[in-house]
Amino acid sequence: MAGVLGISTVLLFGCNSQESDAKKEEPKKETTNKKHSEDTTKSKKAELEQEKKEEIVKVFDINDIADKDLDSVIKSVGEGTKIDSGQFKLTDGTIVQKETYTFKDGLLEVMFLDGLAGRITITPKEKFKFDDEKDVDKAFKTFGFPIWSSDEKTENAIHFTSVGSIAGDGLNDVTVFNNEGFINYIYVITKEEYK
Repeated sequence: MAGVLGISTVLLFGCNSQESDAKKEEPKKETTNKKHSEDTTKSKKAELEQEKKEEIVKVFDINDIADKDLDSVIKSVGEGTKIDSGQFKLTDGTIVQKETYTFKDGLLEVMFLDGLAGRITITPKEKFKFDDEKDVDKAFKTFGFPIWSSDEKTENAIHFTSVGSIAGDGLNDVTVFNNEGFINYIYVITKEEYK
């Protein structure tokens, strides 16, 4: 009987030993999963902080300027300075009065044709990369443009015409011009006859 008792004791100790090893390993797995979860949370927080830093500050909304009269534009962007006046020949040959104003320290230039903003030049102060689609979109958002797909892109310009949503947005022609890899200016023509 003494021999049987000894074997039982050894088996019991062996079982307890394996169980205690398994219990020791489990907390390590939980710690690893917890650490991974914390790293993921930190990563998401960092992404959100980066997005906040990249938030777009809208300078003005092109829809508050395009095809609007001088008083409406002044209400939207502030006082301007008259830099030119005279006559302008429309595509059909009609002669109309023009007045050109600059606003926001040269950021915005508007040619009013028969009293309405018909030709608009935006010269961004911020550097937007010409060949970076996200940067072009950011420039558009900064000035209140919707985002469109371009009709044509060359090394010097990205062109958007009245095809598709741009016509619904009340604009006829928008061109983004390149200067040494950055957007030099954005040129807007609100109606076909103003080309």
